[in-house]
Amino acid sequence: MASLTLGIYAHWRKPGAAESLKELCQALTHQGINVLLEANTAELLNEKGQTLEWLRHQVDLFVALGGDGTLLRLVRDLPGGLKPIVGINFGSLGFLTAFGGPSFAEVAISLADGNYRIEDARCFRLPSKAAAKQ
Repeated sequence: MASLTLGIYAHWRKPGAAESLKELCQALTHQGINVLLEANTAELLNEKGQTLEWLRHQVDLFVALGGDGTLLRLVRDLPGGLKPIVGINFGSLGFLTAFGGPSFAEVAISLADGNYRIEDARCFRLPSKAAAKQ
């Protein structure tokens, strides 16, 4: 089992986020995976987290815990370039997320065993007309 460090970015205002985050963290650490939390995410567990900028330099990949919107916010907010992201949905419907809760143990085992693949997805940033006028 290789040493893997994950950064978790959760939809911290969503009902059930704290419980899902706690279960996910327990499943990951049980598999020997190091877990670092984004600042707002960490507050759900009454812990101190880190900025996305700091995390980007420390983690092998990110977990977006919430849904498609959470994954897209992480992509938008991640400064200085992307890292691989695993999306875990704990809402009602997800098209971009790879897993749905409560299969956190399944996610943890797959990550710990290296049973995943990284797909290269292109991200375009297009200026709006309003931004172009500034």
